[in-house]
Amino acid sequence: MYTIVAKLFVKPEMEAEFVAAMTALTTKVLAHQPDVSVYLFKKIRGRAHAYAAIEQHPSQDYFRQVHCTTPWFQELVPLVMPCLAEPMVLEEFDDL
Repeated sequence: MYTIVAKLFVKPEMEAEFVAAMTALTTKVLAHQPDVSVYLFKKIRGRAHAYAAIEQHPSQDYFRQVHCTTPWFQELVPLVMPCLAEPMVLEEFDDL
């Protein structure tokens, strides 16, 4: 399994657009990618305008070659990126 946590820090004035795009992305992934075992979009507690995407894909190749090429990813991620106030922090995890 390939597990990632993306921490996303959002411009306050673009928070509504960001939440709408990420919510739509989460809905599409859960509806159309049954191989993705975890796909969560959460607010980070104690930090304003901070969110996390928690994902578990069958493999890193699946993430890159399937997930990142889906129509919903291609449509919605470009809406997310301009909303970020600073670079995304991506953490990758290995199975034990």
